[in-house]
Amino acid sequence: MNRFLTRFARDEQGAVTVDYITILAALVFSGAAMSALIMPIFADGNRDVATEIGSSEATDAIDWDSVEPVVATDTTVSEPLVDIAAAEAAAADAAAAAAAAADEAEAAAQLADAYADAAEAETRRRRAKKNYNKAVTATEAAQAAALQAKAAAETARAEANIAGTDVAEASAAAAEASYASANASYEAAKADALRAYEAYRSL
Repeated sequence: MNRFLTRFARDEQGAVTVDYITILAALVFSGAAMSALIMPIFADGNRDVATEIGSSEATDAIDWDSVEPVVATDTTVSEPLVDIAAAEAAAADAAAAAAAAADEAEAAAQLADAYADAAEAETRRRRAKKNYNKAVTATEAAQAAALQAKAAAETARAEANIAGTDVAEASAAAAEASYASANASYEAAKADALRAYEAYRSL
């Protein structure tokens, strides 16, 4: 069947051409007949629609003179949803509370600084007192050593005066030099103790 149709479509001889013309004429006449049948239906529908639109006019006119205007009878002004005065007062109270809290925080910080300074001062005072006690102990030891050296020097000098020898004289001189050195150490320790005491009393 497919082979027959393909051969029929490609055949250009006279008989086939006559067949094409016949088929085309049949299609044209069929379309014209269908148009003749359908067009009156559309024409009638268009006329009905136009008639319906033309007849759809308002039968009852509005008497605008008889219409009374609507007037609002309630002229009272409603209160706002938010009380502005109350909001401002609340904001002022909050600001005052924040300022008071800031002042309290500053006062607490100053008190903490004062406590820290006091603690640091107490620490320095204790350290100064400790240094002073050490200086006093060193001064007492130096004084004891100086007194011992003085006693030894006096004894050596007395023996040298009795013996009258060079050896005794040399021993006495050495003892006196030791006493002088011990006395100098005592004076230095006493000066250190005095400075430590002044530093302690200044705190």
